Amino acid sequence: MNKPSSETLRQASSDDPRREDYRYQQPQNEELAGQDLDLVECWRIVKRRKRSIIIITLLGLLIGLLSAFSVTPVYRAEATLLVEPAQPKFVSLSQLNGVTPVNLFYETQYEVIRSRSINEAAVNRLSSQTRLALLQQAVEPGGGLLEWLPKSWRQWIQTPPEKIDSRIQQDALVKQIQEHLNVHGGKQSQIIILGFDAENPFHAAEIANAITQAYIEHGMESRMSTVKQAADWMSGRLADLKIKFDKSESLRQAYQAREEMVDTENSKRIITARLTNLATELVKAQTARSEAEIRYHQIEEIKKQGLGYDALIPILKNQLLLKLAEELTRLDRKRSELSERYGHKHPKMIAATTDRDEARRILQLETEKVIENLRKEYEAALAKEQESEDLIAGLQQEMRQLSGKAFQLEKLEREVETNRQLYESFRARLKEVDVTADDHTTNVQIIDQAKPPTEPFKPNRKLIIFLSSIIGLFIAFTVTFVHERLDNTFRKAEDIEDKLLLPVFALLPRLAKMEKQELLPERWMLSEPHSTFAEAINNIRTGVMFSSIDTPIKTLLVTSALPGEGKTTLSSNLAISFSQMGQTLLMDTDMRHPSIEQVLKLRKPAGLSECILGKSSVQECIIQDVECDTLFILPSGVVPPNPLELLSTRRFREIFRTLSEEFEYIILDTPPVLPASDAIVLAHLVDGIILSIKADETTHESAIEMLKRFTNTNITPLGAVLSLADLRKQESYYGGEYYGATNQ
Repeated sequence: MNKPSSETLRQASSDDPRREDYRYQQPQNEELAGQDLDLVECWRIVKRRKRSIIIITLLGLLIGLLSAFSVTPVYRAEATLLVEPAQPKFVSLSQLNGVTPVNLFYETQYEVIRSRSINEAAVNRLSSQTRLALLQQAVEPGGGLLEWLPKSWRQWIQTPPEKIDSRIQQDALVKQIQEHLNVHGGKQSQIIILGFDAENPFHAAEIANAITQAYIEHGMESRMSTVKQAADWMSGRLADLKIKFDKSESLRQAYQAREEMVDTENSKRIITARLTNLATELVKAQTARSEAEIRYHQIEEIKKQGLGYDALIPILKNQLLLKLAEELTRLDRKRSELSERYGHKHPKMIAATTDRDEARRILQLETEKVIENLRKEYEAALAKEQESEDLIAGLQQEMRQLSGKAFQLEKLEREVETNRQLYESFRARLKEVDVTADDHTTNVQIIDQAKPPTEPFKPNRKLIIFLSSIIGLFIAFTVTFVHERLDNTFRKAEDIEDKLLLPVFALLPRLAKMEKQELLPERWMLSEPHSTFAEAINNIRTGVMFSSIDTPIKTLLVTSALPGEGKTTLSSNLAISFSQMGQTLLMDTDMRHPSIEQVLKLRKPAGLSECILGKSSVQECIIQDVECDTLFILPSGVVPPNPLELLSTRRFREIFRTLSEEFEYIILDTPPVLPASDAIVLAHLVDGIILSIKADETTHESAIEMLKRFTNTNITPLGAVLSLADLRKQESYYGGEYYGATNQ
């Protein structure tokens, strides 16, 4: 079978649609690499990294245990106090200058309890043993990392208490109490809880009770001091008020005597009473005058109309006139009756006429008298009304004259009254102050005294252990996912397809049983022909054969980006696989660091370098495999000083063309691409190239750079192989048991 020339191969390569003007381009889905992982992928990551997660979590738990049991226990003793806002019965300076809101009372008490004066008083009440323990704790170094050191270690670097000045000791004790004092409560009730933290429960109780007593005594002393201060101030103020009161009283009396006035209240009362009486009399006079005026005008109106006195009788309503009118009516009726019997000159008629005329004269006379009386009554009522008005006007004038003097008198009276009330108030308050000075009660009651606690207040070991475990777990997950995101190696076959846009022929598993059985990985196809590794090699062979049906692949180059990526193991086992189909030559073209000769322990002195230099013939250098009759090996020979120049010579091309005609398949094991250019030169002579990419170690950058070097010379590899893959990791990548993982 004739072997096509390299020019023919390059022409065929240019006709292949996969190779036409091929340049590596960054895949479009590269930008998806930063997207969040889905839940399934997260679970796979957790399964894959479960060992590191467990280790970090256990480390956090261990740190929590050490922290929880190395920290010195602290006990808190608490005293319960009932504190009522004091409502003093006397006027204090604070009351006169301003009133403190009640809702700030308890916040103020907290600060009072924390004050230096009370804490100093509490220190003076402590026993010598408690003072010494508190002082040792005060001078003990702490803060930062020292807090986590055992107490016995910290005592080595502390200053001995007996070498500290007494004043500094007092300051240190007060500061220690202030730092470990805890006060709260008093928001929804009148209860204040006073607590103190110490390493000794008995010391904590003693200090809490000492602070309580110091607070109560401070309150009593403060109240007594306030009482004394208020009494002194009020005594001086009372003398001044007495002088001011006497002076205002003297001025008032002098003014009354000079103006001949009684007090303004009596003057106003008298004038007001007289005005009230006159007003009543005026109303009565006006009413009487109005009635008389009405009757008088009616009479005058009747006279003007020329009516007789008969019309006046119903208006006058006089009993005498009514009787005279009735008598006149009777006489008129009698005369009328007599006139029907007798004539005008009859004696009875004459007598009746005389009686009637007399009665009429008397009625007229009486009527005139009544009218005259009504006129006089009208005039008298009018005069009385005028008199009342004059009296009222006179009183009003008198009142106006009194107002000017009364204003000044009222001013003096008000000043006297004000001074008198203020004087009496201060005198009463001063008496209350004297009584309060003898009262030793307090507004603070002890509900529960502090007792030595039986359980430590801190540390909360359960909480510390729990939180440390949670934090360790969180750190473990964080480290795991950050490592996954920062991992830029090829972990599964899809990574090669996504990053390099090349097909993946197979995944070569890591040979775990190699050391136990003392087998060579380069000969695994012969040692374990039915293993998963052997099946993967056969899959690579099948993929290579069907990758180019029109131009069969007979010469195949195997390379990698960097050393140690399994290319020698791949090329050796792939040569064994191809030898099952025909005579196959395995050429070791890595003249820089030859490995096939060393791995297979070949004793042939000559190799490829000697053939190119003409020192040996090809037949002398080729070795037939002792276990496989159809497999031949051409070692690299002696390492030359210029391997790239040898591989670029015409002599090597002639040797390679000759070997291509003699063997059905040739597998080339070449140096890595990135350290040297040997593989680029050899790639132009072969039918296909396979890239070996080591799982979990080969980075994306190195593989992409390797591929770019091929594509920049118009060479497109057939595909890639993910080598040295951990099958158990592949289970986590694919979410199930990878085929053959339990058989390696």
